[in-house]
Amino acid sequence: MAVSYSGNTEETLSSYVEAVENSCMIFSVSSGGLLEEFSPSLGLPHMRIPPGYAPRSAVPYLLFPMAAALVRLSIIDSYEDEALKEIGTLRNIRDENC
Repeated sequence: MAVSYSGNTEETLSSYVEAVENSCMIFSVSSGGLLEEFSPSLGLPHMRIPPGYAPRSAVPYLLFPMAAALVRLSIIDSYEDEALKEIGTLRNIRDENC
């Protein structure tokens, strides 16, 4: 899982390239940037999350796609109820600060 809010974090991009070179199963999560550019051109899945947040405020948007992947891989059972609650909280915070 390559995760970077901007999609341009140097360490994330470096790890992503290394994973691709080693034929690892990989998907990426970002609000844009190079991760979003690279993934379709390499035929790899990418989840775009909403832009416009401070990266620290976007942590739940970064974490929930990873949780969804863990559910699909049967590593955890569920995360939906908590995710919806936290996304609502984030929207309120954003609306109050913008």
